Amino acid sequence: IVSLWATWCGPCRKELNAYKSVHEEWVKKYNVEFIAISTDSPKSRNRMKSMISSQGWNYTMLQDHSGAMAADLNVRSIPMSYLVNGDGEIVNKHLGYYDGYLDKLEKEIKKHLK
Repeated sequence: IVSLWATWCGPCRKELNAYKSVHEEWVKKYNVEFIAISTDSPKSRNRMKSMISSQGWNYTMLQDHSGAMAADLNVRSIPMSYLVNGDGEIVNKHLGYYDGYLDKLEKEIKKHLK
């Protein structure tokens, strides 16, 4: 699961906190890896690091300071999440966050398990 986010984005923080609630279970159950990619500018680096630490987000955290990845994926709004299979193919994408999203995502994960 790859999620593009930013520190200033409220729905992004809600999504990453929701992932935290299922992280351990899904890693064990589905062998899922969570990757969060910040779209914050380089000036926001310290704010991003302190937010990650204070929220306890224990995912692989990357940064897309230049916006190159977001541009390559044609991301116009965040949070934008991608479900990527073991072959590196995007099998599902979702814009935004809402209560109940994790149920939908879990169904997609089950659908694409090999």
